Amino acid sequence: LAELNTPLAMIILGTYLVDLDVLSIIKEKNIYIVSLLRLLLFPLLSLVIAKLMRLDVVLAQAVMISSACPTATVTTLFAARFHADAAYSAQLVSVTTILSVVTIPLVMLIMGLVY
Repeated sequence: LAELNTPLAMIILGTYLVDLDVLSIIKEKNIYIVSLLRLLLFPLLSLVIAKLMRLDVVLAQAVMISSACPTATVTTLFAARFHADAAYSAQLVSVTTILSVVTIPLVMLIMGLVY
């Protein structure tokens, strides 16, 4: 059963994404605000905290990479389980995953300049 964890989550995420209109995702302003917070603001905030705490560079990099990662698929599973807006969660997961291709290297570049 443990080997079904990731594939099953992806299948459930896909079932919510298949019903969505791509243009509606692109036009949704709140998704970009949440993505900006999740992918840039929080990682940069964690950089400031790591710098203030004088963390070792390897530990700080680990914190930065984990804080810059996209929204987890499990948020869609929780939204579906607790009767919340699973479609919106699926939109967030997909957009943050796509944007993280650019933001993770950007955040690590900023960290390299600061640390």
